[in-house]
Amino acid sequence: MRRNIFFFQLPLKVFNSNQVRGMEAKPVNTLFEEFEPLSKWKHKEDRDILEIHVPEFKKEQLKVRINRLKLLKISGELPLDAQRKSRFYKEVPIPKNIDATAINAKFCYGWLYIAMPKKLPISEDQKTPEFRLRTFGKVVVTLATLAALIAFVVYMYRSVVPEIV
Repeated sequence: MRRNIFFFQLPLKVFNSNQVRGMEAKPVNTLFEEFEPLSKWKHKEDRDILEIHVPEFKKEQLKVRINRLKLLKISGELPLDAQRKSRFYKEVPIPKNIDATAINAKFCYGWLYIAMPKKLPISEDQKTPEFRLRTFGKVVVTLATLAALIAFVVYMYRSVVPEIV
């Protein structure tokens, strides 16, 4: 059973947590200092870049995740000493014009750069039935070629490897 108890000091944004793991565990007192890192946006034609300044952090102390609701979650935790840690947590909604599968992060010299490429706009000719038919035709030809290749490999395998009775 895990139990968290928090004591807040509002002016400093500091709280203690007593964590108990199992019946024989000793409580661990950790003092967390929460802060809001400096962040700024750079908007370019093909991408948006979120820059977050987190000095003294290492790459391993940072997490960047995307959840199913298209929400970017950024967090970090830095040990200050044996009982104190500094941490932050930031949530950023991903805009609809961003390709969430192509988001990447890079950490360099105390700055976390999160690049969010914009989706390519669909041109008018790609919406036409003729374009879709051409694309479908290319897919069918590719699948037929793949099926012929598999049949050839099976044929060669059977002709080279003798049957075991």
